[in-house]
Amino acid sequence: MRLAAGTVFVYAWVILAAAILAFKGSGGVISLVSGILAGAGLVTGGVLALRNVTGAAYGSGVLTFLLAIYFAYRFLATERFLPSGVLLIVSFVALFLILVGIFIGLSKEKA
Repeated sequence: MRLAAGTVFVYAWVILAAAILAFKGSGGVISLVSGILAGAGLVTGGVLALRNVTGAAYGSGVLTFLLAIYFAYRFLATERFLPSGVLLIVSFVALFLILVGIFIGLSKEKA
């Protein structure tokens, strides 16, 4: 679960940084609030995943997938690579690493 938890922490910081940059760039309070809520949820999931709570890793994976869907929608709607295209790629990489971390953690529990 360490790989999943570490990935969740890094991804949470990326989401928080993107929310702050979006707020500074456009002044959108909704982007800031939703980014802070998503980041807080991811940090909570990362802390619980470090404590080997498998459900927290699954929840973080689901939240990452939902954020990837949102960034894909924004990328298709705006046709701009920055920031939604970059965040879409980062979301898929994070989702892949979270899933790998979950599977490694599950295989270690069985051994």
